[in-house]
Amino acid sequence: MGAVNGIGLAGVRALAEAPFLPRLTSLRLARNDLDAGSVALLARSPELSGLAVLDVSGNAAGNARAAALAASPHLPHLTELGPQDAGAGRRARAALRRRFGGRVCFQA
Repeated sequence: MGAVNGIGLAGVRALAEAPFLPRLTSLRLARNDLDAGSVALLARSPELSGLAVLDVSGNAAGNARAAALAASPHLPHLTELGPQDAGAGRRARAALRRRFGGRVCFQA
């Protein structure tokens, strides 16, 4: 399956500047041609600290994506992260589990 809407890095940058961003509680960007830089940009954004649900599965760079999310100090309210697909290796999955515990969901 291809990209849902192909938001890519340019779309993530526009999203990061949106005035409504601090009010978002759910963000689902699965299969949207996001590379590791796009996910890292999201993960670094303090404006996303209100998110309860984040789904960036089905995008490129599984290990880098997982590392950026695990290192983010701006996702304290997540109740659901995932699903994380097979693109993330064992160490990346472990880092996500350490950071988010049972809130992260992995695809089979």
